[in-house]
Amino acid sequence: RAAGDALYVVVDDGLVRLENSGGAPEYIHTTRPLDIVATEDAVFFAEAGLWRVWLDGSPPSKLIDVDVRGLAADDGWVYYVNGPPDTIDRVPPQGGTPQVVAQLDGWPDVMIADGGYVYWLDGSDKSIARAPGSGGAPEPVVTDVDDIDDFVFVGTELHYIAAERLMKDVPAATPQLVLSPFGSAERITLDGEWLLVVGDQLYGLQLAKGYVSTISEDSSVYDFVADENYWYWSSLSPTPGIVWRARRCANNPARGAKRRRPA
Repeated sequence: RAAGDALYVVVDDGLVRLENSGGAPEYIHTTRPLDIVATEDAVFFAEAGLWRVWLDGSPPSKLIDVDVRGLAADDGWVYYVNGPPDTIDRVPPQGGTPQVVAQLDGWPDVMIADGGYVYWLDGSDKSIARAPGSGGAPEPVVTDVDDIDDFVFVGTELHYIAAERLMKDVPAATPQLVLSPFGSAERITLDGEWLLVVGDQLYGLQLAKGYVSTISEDSSVYDFVADENYWYWSSLSPTPGIVWRARRCANNPARGAKRRRPA
């Protein structure tokens, strides 16, 4: 994840910090986290509990000592799956008494905090549900859609990937097709005016103008983030363990693509 002036990268043997200005990777944690989420002030990760790393360089500290899996965060809370998949709970970033947000029927594949709600993708039936961040009964958001893999909010609009297509949920109406196909698309994220989509390549969809650019022709991209200057992604080929980047550009996101450095 991009946070402050650095990237926080999950590697096989832990969590490392990479300065955007260059330098050797710094190990933050020496066991591979299950999930990671960043806010403006800290990075949180799940590994035999919930851990926090302030961006001022302080060492990691454990906030919760339970079986934590999925993570999400907003301005005032960190949300986590307390498993086996029983509840979504929340805790303040500085630590404190956990609060139960919602009871779960299945294991969430994706979790997002947005607009006072927590949204999650149910891994068992591939539906999207939500509950108030302050706690309450879950309610369905998207159902009866096959093969949902990931979702993100663009303003108040929910976009999701289903059966290799990028869809937009329209309340009380049939979902709208935004773009197809993406060739085995599985992941999506929002970066300002761009939707970044991993399919058979790494694509950027310019929301205002509606056109698509190829950021990378690599077919083995498996994670990607952005900061104010660059898009970053990791890949399984040609050499695993490398983070690549492309300079953000208003009209051509692929301009200036270059290799980052080993993770």
